[in-house]
Amino acid sequence: MGSTRRRFLGVSAFAVASGFAGCTNATTPQELTVETLDDGVVQVQPRDRPVLLDFFATWCAPCKPQMSDLGEIRARYGPDRLHMLSVTWELDEAAVRGFWEEYRGSWPVAMDPAVTTGEHYGVQNLPTLLVFTPEGDEVWRHVGLAGLSTIEDAISRAGVE
Repeated sequence: MGSTRRRFLGVSAFAVASGFAGCTNATTPQELTVETLDDGVVQVQPRDRPVLLDFFATWCAPCKPQMSDLGEIRARYGPDRLHMLSVTWELDEAAVRGFWEEYRGSWPVAMDPAVTTGEHYGVQNLPTLLVFTPEGDEVWRHVGLAGLSTIEDAISRAGVE
């Protein structure tokens, strides 16, 4: 084998290995941030309290009644006991703001049209709710409409008192 070919193979192998090495250095959940409509940049999954993530869309039929139960969760537990964040992959800020006002969203909502959060958490269907402990362990994942008591059971498993 000629030296040019060996050098090419060596450089190619290094490039492939470097590419794979980069895959292992993905952003951790605690480092992932999003820009919310009214609360600035927030961590998606902070480590200081349990987390409830809501993936929704304004056009999603089950997402509309889900807002009432999520509003009740927010009122009962508040932002100091439970980090809540809703994420939509939509582009139309006016539609998201209108939905948020109509359904009385009182917790941070983020637009993520690049679907970074969805890919990070493996979310493919809407609505999807995820609950995490402060240590970052996922304790519950639900696709579709979830009832208030079901959500409360999940957040209690995450350590919300």
